[in-house]
Amino acid sequence: MATDPIAPSLRIALARRPHRAPVGAILTACALASLAGCSHDRTTGVGPLAFAAPLAITSATVSANPFNALSTVVTFTTTGADSARVISISSTEPDDRGVTPFTRIQGGTGRIVTLGLLPRSTYTQTLQVWGGRHVITQALSAQTGDLSPYLKKISLHVTGTFGPGYTVVSPAAYLPGDSVVVVAFDAIGRVRWYRCFPPVGGAESKQQPNGHFTVALGPSLGFGPVGDQYVEFLPSGEQVATYGTAGSVLTDPHDVLLTGDSLHPTAHFLTYTSRPFDFSPLGGPANGIGIGHQVVRQGPAGTQVFWDAWDHYGIADWIEPTGVASPGDFDHPNSLAFDLAGNYIVSFRNLGAVIALDAQTSATLWQLGGRANQFTIVGDPLGEFSGQHGVNMLPNGHLLLYDNGLRHSPPHSRAVEYALDLSRHVATMVWEYEPSPRIFTTILGSAQRLPSGNTLVGFGYVGQIHEVTPGRQVVGRATFSLDGSPIFYRAHRIQSLYQYLGP
Repeated sequence: MATDPIAPSLRIALARRPHRAPVGAILTACALASLAGCSHDRTTGVGPLAFAAPLAITSATVSANPFNALSTVVTFTTTGADSARVISISSTEPDDRGVTPFTRIQGGTGRIVTLGLLPRSTYTQTLQVWGGRHVITQALSAQTGDLSPYLKKISLHVTGTFGPGYTVVSPAAYLPGDSVVVVAFDAIGRVRWYRCFPPVGGAESKQQPNGHFTVALGPSLGFGPVGDQYVEFLPSGEQVATYGTAGSVLTDPHDVLLTGDSLHPTAHFLTYTSRPFDFSPLGGPANGIGIGHQVVRQGPAGTQVFWDAWDHYGIADWIEPTGVASPGDFDHPNSLAFDLAGNYIVSFRNLGAVIALDAQTSATLWQLGGRANQFTIVGDPLGEFSGQHGVNMLPNGHLLLYDNGLRHSPPHSRAVEYALDLSRHVATMVWEYEPSPRIFTTILGSAQRLPSGNTLVGFGYVGQIHEVTPGRQVVGRATFSLDGSPIFYRAHRIQSLYQYLGP
């Protein structure tokens, strides 16, 4: 299937109705500097005499966003302005309205990208320009384009009530020639944002703390002869950076974290290397090729291999029933996160373990699960987790993960939360969610705690997403499909398409 075409040209009707109006209260909001991830508050407390020119909009146009048919680009020139934003209201659905963050005006020109629109819809887009304590507006009209035939094959059927924000899904199964796509749905399952990439394969994607998005592109599954690369792109779609390694150190596609500012970012991700490997202790070939993984930092100072599993683990630690074909990865890390002190939390599926690494020294701080488990697990009716994915630490220090449950009897999957007593090495299960009827996924999956206290659980291999209350009540349930395939890597909720709003 062909890649998604450039969005059709917008049909523009410009209505010039500027006016000047003082406001009684100064609005403050987060500004997004040309969607480059640098946030500022709108300038406040500046009187009209502080500007050399009177506040005016001298030109304004709307055009298509070539990366996203559900988006427009408003460009304008102005005098006497310090910031601006755009308010979009659907002409056919008055409740469908959105507002961009404030954008700082520099040099009298501005560019604002509006996101989250509906396809084939007419919008009134009001450009609101501020100068000191004054504001003027200009109304623009635009009609969005249609989704491509390929994007129309993506669906999220929602029953019940999903919470506010957008559910971002990372599909994980593509037919030959299919575009890689990152897609965001609204609370009732409509596509509201997307970004398509060439048909090279890919899965993991997320919104990063700098407000940008990342996606893994390539054929790798965390092993094999060809690695992936990570692409960082703006919410508006423009690519700004790539991360990865080359040569004998190949980039793993399971997770990437960005820290630092947008001008000096550091990417934290996983890589892998191969060595001759004896699989015979588990019934495999004695002269095979094994895969082991590394935690890597890549930033302004270059690339640093921070930690290497080959130095700490081997085939004796491989406990999940995954088979021992060559080449095989005895560790298989599948998620990377930070604890509250900025240390690494790494999930190793094939080890059945979650490991914390000191971010300064690379020393192992603790291990939960696996053969080298350091914790007593209490209060868990299943005794432990198995083949886990999507491990993350909550603001209260608890550990939330998706438990695939390969070694449960019978095998079944759930989301589970543990309170960690690091001094006594006790992990107490404080919450779990098991759907009824049971669901079992051998691979994939995610669990995310939402600001409301609910938990979003992604049963990725069967295409189901559940939003669950602290009392384990399912308030929303969704079924995902891409061209008939339900498989996705992760599902996560974001509060804004424009900027990162943390839990």
